[in-house]
Amino acid sequence: MKTILVYDGSLQGFLTAVYEVFERNIKSVSILRQKHLTPEIFNDIQEVVTDSEKARRVWESLKLKAGKERVKEMYLTHLSEFKGAEDIMLGFIVHVYASEHFDKNDQTNIYANRIHQAANIVNRQIQRMKEFISFQLGRDGVYWATVSPDYNILPVLSEHFVKTFDEQRWVIYDEKRSYGIYYDTEKCLQISAPVFRSINQKEEHLLPVNIPEAKTTNGIPGMIRPEA
Repeated sequence: MKTILVYDGSLQGFLTAVYEVFERNIKSVSILRQKHLTPEIFNDIQEVVTDSEKARRVWESLKLKAGKERVKEMYLTHLSEFKGAEDIMLGFIVHVYASEHFDKNDQTNIYANRIHQAANIVNRQIQRMKEFISFQLGRDGVYWATVSPDYNILPVLSEHFVKTFDEQRWVIYDEKRSYGIYYDTEKCLQISAPVFRSINQKEEHLLPVNIPEAKTTNGIPGMIRPEA
């Protein structure tokens, strides 16, 4: 019987599932987002409860063992939301830990190669979005823009615009995933669709969110979990 670990879609959730795989020595396993789950009678489906400390331990270990570039590629692969991406990332992690002397430049491993390809696909869209996002000036001096990317790249885009548009308040809203990021010149906050529609009146409803390369919960980027 195969074990299916179902997680909440966040990077922390995925890393928690990885921790469980190694801690419990699960051999036949797949990791799936809830939205990708197709129940099968002969599988053992288990829900993973996200644990920030377990996630942090896996993340820090991977940075040491695989290197920052490989970890960044894994992060972009996670943002791709490709069905089956979790099993590719898990296969890569197993390969990393099984290697006595892991070669960070080795592209011959099938999992490393697929992660590299997925990361390149996501990164190409990130670069295009950086160039073509057009802000409009809204009420109360808040600039806003809407996007509908193929991949969940808003966390990376926000980090870019924090650096380049740092003296203005702005919102970037992902119409496909029904969430946005609001920057108030000091921090980024994750907002939902209703808040986006009324952001100039009800800023008290905004909830803090962390972004890549900034100060993040337990040092892990990409905590954003879209509602959709």
